Amino acid sequence: MNATTHDASGGHGAPGNRPAPVVVLCCSPRAGGNSDLAGQAVARGVLAAGGESRTIFLREHCVLPCTGCGACAALPGHGCVLAETDDA
Repeated sequence: MNATTHDASGGHGAPGNRPAPVVVLCCSPRAGGNSDLAGQAVARGVLAAGGESRTIFLREHCVLPCTGCGACAALPGHGCVLAETDDA
């Protein structure tokens, strides 16, 4: 699957703008494992291709599952009820 975003002219983003950094998500709860090694390899590949990357280790963040309460959609500007307890 190609995650590159193209504009209507077939180019990458607006003319003269640098592409956004690639976000590499390392999702394993175990530090130093195969997922981290794979994420580091992706980040090195992006760098070798002249890009920029940002690696995020999800184990370092509290991300709670959605409860499906619908409060975020109830009123314009209303945030998630979990906003005070997680990092998402």
